[in-house]
Amino acid sequence: MPRGPSSRAPNDPNAEGRRPPRPKGLPLIGSLASLLRGQFRFLEQVFADEGAIFELKLGPLTALVVGDAEAADEVLITRADRYDKGGEFWDSARELLGHGIGASEGELWRRQHKLMLPSFRRAAISGYRGMIDETVSSALDAVKVDAPIEFDQWSNDLLSVLTVRILLGTNLPLEQIREVRESMSALFATVLPEMVLRKLPRWLPRPGRGRLAAARERVDNALMAVIADKRERGPGEDLLSMLVNATDEAGAMSDEQLRDEAIFIYTAGFETTGASLAWTTLLLAQHPELLAALREELDGDGDDKPLLRACIQEGLRLYPPGVMVPRRAVADDVLGGFRVKAGTLVLVYSWLIHRDPRWWPSPARFDPARFMDAEAARARPRLAWSPFGAGQRICLGKGLALLELERALTQLLTRFTPVVVDDGAPPQPRMSTTLKSDKPIRLMLRRRA
Repeated sequence: MPRGPSSRAPNDPNAEGRRPPRPKGLPLIGSLASLLRGQFRFLEQVFADEGAIFELKLGPLTALVVGDAEAADEVLITRADRYDKGGEFWDSARELLGHGIGASEGELWRRQHKLMLPSFRRAAISGYRGMIDETVSSALDAVKVDAPIEFDQWSNDLLSVLTVRILLGTNLPLEQIREVRESMSALFATVLPEMVLRKLPRWLPRPGRGRLAAARERVDNALMAVIADKRERGPGEDLLSMLVNATDEAGAMSDEQLRDEAIFIYTAGFETTGASLAWTTLLLAQHPELLAALREELDGDGDDKPLLRACIQEGLRLYPPGVMVPRRAVADDVLGGFRVKAGTLVLVYSWLIHRDPRWWPSPARFDPARFMDAEAARARPRLAWSPFGAGQRICLGKGLALLELERALTQLLTRFTPVVVDDGAPPQPRMSTTLKSDKPIRLMLRRRA
């Protein structure tokens, strides 16, 4: 069990605090090699050895890792004014991806949030249900049956098409969707390495910079052409059309701002939800008795599907698509009794919070019943489950992602039985900006009788 704080009074930010524990590392690079080699296993071991809050030296960077739900609450909600989206991670994100709502701060973020929020309200999102069902049905019509498939690739393709249709309102060819997706993925995957590399001297060679520049140019050209088309056509029902025509007292968004918003919405829309669909389907395939109970619920009457919701929530607990939320301390603070100096990079790790045995007994076990026990839910801190972040900066697309997962799993499991393809060790999560697997997630879909 981690040694971090459990139930405690709020921290006194004026208290002195003590230095966070830090695992032993190598000279100069600290724990960087251990993290790259061990990935999540390394983090979980430090979590178990040092406690729920600890410090990591990662080459030229030092980061405070927060795996405690109550401390996360303070960083993201109750004292969020002390933690902003500054520092190396977000500077890298803005340089690569632009100033979309996921990376902006201050007055720009408040304006973006005000302009974009109506497009993500429940009523607006529910209007996409028919289109989601139609897209999923078409994808399932074309899927290979009774043959091994790389299910994570299939789910990414599905969410790519869905996101394009919701965001852009067009039926682009899958080849073109994949080209834009791969370019965006190349940009998005570079955010974490660039967080470290930008600390190094500019004169040092950086392999792949030319490919990155080409990827960014392809993304810019594709999106600017679509934005020009939206302005010419006028109001539409897709998200980008709504944003093109959204105005406030300062007027409408510029083309550059619309492009940046589209990059963040598109990347988050397919990368995170596609990964969640693949991991949750794999978990269900690994638990046939639970799958049978879920299928019985889906075959029944009524719209309320509590077990389906619980399976999705448990899948998001075990495999949160965004494994951590980076922040920078803008003032001296104390978290869990540990001092935090202004300027510190703070990484709120949902991956660790979701595996805290204080709130999740046998945390590695897939057990959707956790989310059907109201008493257990009341006993947990509010951020013990936080796959979409929290506070004012909670992911705007949370409702849309959950709707897509519900509709995709409902159709998939109504028509097919997913079966694990036994080809060696099961896929393991790989650390990236969004959660990926170290090998393809291979499943076989067998048609139901």
